[in-house]
Amino acid sequence: MSAAVPEVRRRWIVPPLIGSLCSMMSLFHGIAVCESEGVASEHLASLVNAFLPVRGVLNVEMAERIRKGDFANPQATVRTWAGAARHFVEIARENGLPDDLPHMIGEVMERALGAGLGEPEISSLIEVMRAKRSPQEP
Repeated sequence: MSAAVPEVRRRWIVPPLIGSLCSMMSLFHGIAVCESEGVASEHLASLVNAFLPVRGVLNVEMAERIRKGDFANPQATVRTWAGAARHFVEIARENGLPDDLPHMIGEVMERALGAGLGEPEISSLIEVMRAKRSPQEP
């Protein structure tokens, strides 16, 4: 990018890149789990691809919920998702795989629960993402 592009505009590329990287890391972790259980990676890739059209719709819905601050009437609560994240850690450990990625997701979920966000919809995790950390925190 040219030096004339304001820093704020250049930073707009960061969220899609982080999203893409997280998606790839999730896929790689999922493939490792599948392989450890004798399931071909192509099966997981097909399953993930089948969800892609729905993902786009959900992204728009979650952005709208965040804009409105409307986290009521969830299909699944943050507490439910936190339980799923704990299960993902268990699966990785049971299969002798690294648990860094599911553990990181679980840490975010636990911070949400600690902030009293157990019952709202998953989009309420934006409150955890918006929370400022002190410079001393890791």
